[in-house]
Amino acid sequence: MVVLLVDLEVRLELARTQMELGRLNDALESLQRANRLDPLRPEVHFLLGVLYSRQGQRREAEAELRQALELDPQHPEARIRLEQLLAEPAP
Repeated sequence: MVVLLVDLEVRLELARTQMELGRLNDALESLQRANRLDPLRPEVHFLLGVLYSRQGQRREAEAELRQALELDPQHPEARIRLEQLLAEPAP
């Protein structure tokens, strides 16, 4: 269990770094692996929402941000991102 938790944390940090560097495909792969390790982790869904938003995948971003909030209704960043996303005009 401890190994899975460490691997999950490493994957999340790696994904954050990859996103900062603009390596979005690599970040997506890291987040998908993290999601397989723990699909109930709000931070995974939050980061997927941010990533999908950056890629212009609005529906996927909204679904992931909503999932993050379902898992953690007090996740302030997810709430802010979702509100911002919903306020943007649809393409």
